[in-house]
Amino acid sequence: MKRFHVHGLTLALAILCTALVLADDISKEVKPGVCPSPGIMCYLDPVPKGCQGDNECPDKQKCCRLSCSMNCTNPVNPEKPGACPADTIVCIQAEKDQCKSDYDCDGDQKCCYFQCGMKCKPPVKGAPA
Repeated sequence: MKRFHVHGLTLALAILCTALVLADDISKEVKPGVCPSPGIMCYLDPVPKGCQGDNECPDKQKCCRLSCSMNCTNPVNPEKPGACPADTIVCIQAEKDQCKSDYDCDGDQKCCYFQCGMKCKPPVKGAPA
């Protein structure tokens, strides 16, 4: 009976350690996009924290330094390289947008106005952004 208790305790400790390591990795998750400029310099040290990492922020928000605190905010998304493909369609009726920025699109796809609405499209290679 004691032997089973020791092995059970060892297994429980191993599971707990694994969970802590995984939780630490999740807290280091970095979401796409760039934090907006804080605007003003803050001389408080340490900076008050409303969040400590992107994983604490909802949806696509990032944990960014804003003024004198860390808060969840929408990122500034620089455009992905490349240009949108030419669109020669004359629209009679607009379609529902499928994206709002390049970072709504997978991989290297860009959010482009194409065939009557905003859609994720592969970029034209070698063209200016």
